[in-house]
Amino acid sequence: MEYAVVGNLLVMSDSLMKVSEEELKRDNQPILDSIKTRSSITDIQGPLTVEEATKLLNMQDTVFSIDYITLLQETNGFKINNWDFYGTNIRRLVLPQVTYLVVAEDDPLSLCFVEGDVTGRIVEYDQIMENEVDMGSEFIPALVKVSTDNPT
Repeated sequence: MEYAVVGNLLVMSDSLMKVSEEELKRDNQPILDSIKTRSSITDIQGPLTVEEATKLLNMQDTVFSIDYITLLQETNGFKINNWDFYGTNIRRLVLPQVTYLVVAEDDPLSLCFVEGDVTGRIVEYDQIMENEVDMGSEFIPALVKVSTDNPT
């Protein structure tokens, strides 16, 4: 099994999207600080240890975006507007055709990775309308967008 280091986290290399060194170095500003300039954040939890976060991420059968993994080095959860970011406390939403790994939520909307997906794709899933919207492959912009579009 091959592992990759992202910041302080060691994760299975097949759990990561392929990104260039340039993309990793493009923004040295802490992610939480960047989000705070655009949205209200409360109830910020501290990060898990590297070992704990690595173990929990490696238990998931999906590819995570690099910015999601980087965010976990700063926090393991917070509230952004009325959305809850779960950190590594990922909730599985099992449907007949797909299993979503819910990482942020403002019921009935969920921001998810797709179990078994190798692209790091993020979707917004509406549990009432039972539809999904592709949010791309960058977690932070997706989280900021849904939390400001749907502040409830």
